[in-house]
Amino acid sequence: MDLPSYSPRAAAIAKRYMDARYRAMKFLNVGQMLRPLTVTKDLPQVKLIWELDDTPEHIQPAVLNSVWKAADGTIGIVLANITDKPQSISYKFDLKEAGFKTGKWSLKQIDTKTPVALGAGSGSTLQRTDIVPPASARIIEVKPN
Repeated sequence: MDLPSYSPRAAAIAKRYMDARYRAMKFLNVGQMLRPLTVTKDLPQVKLIWELDDTPEHIQPAVLNSVWKAADGTIGIVLANITDKPQSISYKFDLKEAGFKTGKWSLKQIDTKTPVALGAGSGSTLQRTDIVPPASARIIEVKPN
């Protein structure tokens, strides 16, 4: 099927997700999946219908998340907004579970064409609130210093 001509909107969404995935290959392709984030503020719930499933109705949070560890020791936090509105997600993650020693780390957003520095922190717990644009993914890299 020629998705761009059939549904330009769906093609644009798929392209955004694939661009983000490409930038996070060291996590998503060859990394190790870790325990998901602890979401500290309730997210809106979304009802989805999967037509080819034996239980077609599914209720999921507006922002899905996963945490990955790359071979170089960095952590990738993947936040995927499955709605057509910006969504805020508040979360925390115990960096000790990922092998970080209590110490310093830096954050970078890597789902953009050029990585964006988001600051630094210290300690064993990462606690943040991020806003994820509609129908897109936000990928945060945590690097020990």
